[in-house]
Amino acid sequence: MAQNRWTKDTAFNILKHASSTRSIKLRDIAVSIVASVSGDAIIGVHFDA
Repeated sequence: MAQNRWTKDTAFNILKHASSTRSIKLRDIAVSIVASVSGDAIIGVHFDA
C-alpha cells in the first residue's frame, strides 16, 4: 500500500479482486502479504485457535 501510494480503499479493492480471481480467502492473501513483508514464515491470527 505504502510502496505504491494506494489509498486504503484501493488496496482493499485489489485484495478483493485477487481473492475472487484466485478463489483464495482475502484473509489468507493478507496473511501471506504480511508474512512476506515481515520476514516471518508463519503469522498467527487471533481466529486461528
